[in-house]
Parts: sequence; structure tokens; C-alpha cells
Amino acid sequence: MKIFTLFIILTFAILPACSARQEVRGNTPKQYLLDQITPGKTTRQEVIKLIGTPTAVASFNQDQWYYIGQYRTRWAFFDSDVEDFSLVTIKFAKNNLVEMIKRDDKSALSEVEFNNKITPTEGTDPSVLKQLLGNIGKFNQQSQPK
Repeated sequence: MKIFTLFIILTFAILPACSARQEVRGNTPKQYLLDQITPGKTTRQEVIKLIGTPTAVASFNQDQWYYIGQYRTRWAFFDSDVEDFSLVTIKFAKNNLVEMIKRDDKSALSEVEFNNKITPTEGTDPSVLKQLLGNIGKFNQQSQPK
């Protein structure tokens, strides 16, 4: 009877570790905050005060900001699944006013297949014999007096 009770207690102690965990990654501005940004009127500083700093800034165009966020669910030790994805792009005009706001969701994502091929490198591919005997005489040479 004691073993059965101990088993029940351990089961209920371990069971919560298998429950789902919600993970939020990045910055996903709420829609009511985005509705307060008006193209042609809202400045960069007002955008930062309203929704925070961007997740990323375009490399070659500092006038384009990205707010990227994900909601993921993880079950115990398994990989997490993307439940929701949000990408907000804000583009600024030269006068630092918002020019455009665009919001994309999970439907904008696309799968990228990995390529397992090896990148060829230039150079020699020495044999085992050359690797073993190739360094004989290269090191620990005694210097000859001049």
C-alpha cells in the first residue's frame, strides 16, 4: 500500500513537468497600439514611445523597421511549435514621419529546406603516409654556428 501511495505522489509531482509552456519571442505590438500610428503624422520617437524599439532595422535602409514576434508552445522536452507569428514593417519617409505600416502573419512564412551537401574547398588532400612522414626534419633543427 505504501508503494502505491508513493507512486501516486510521484506521478502527481512529475506530471506538471509535461504540461505545455507558452513562450513569447520577440516584440509583437498589439493592434490597438498600431492603430494609433498614423502615416504622415507619427514620428520615429512617437513610434518608439508607443511600441518600443524595433526587433531589427533593414541593413541597407535605416528607414525601415521590423517588429518580429512569435508565440510558441513547448510540451516537456519536445521541440516547440509556432502557434502565432507576427511581422510588422514600418517604413519612414526622409522627414522622419511614418510612411507605411504593414502587418504579416503566419501565412507569410515559408519553409526553407536545408542542404546537406559539403562546400568544396581548394587545397591538397594529403594521404595518411604524407601526414605521418611529412613533418620529419621540419622541427627541432639544431642551428649551425656561422
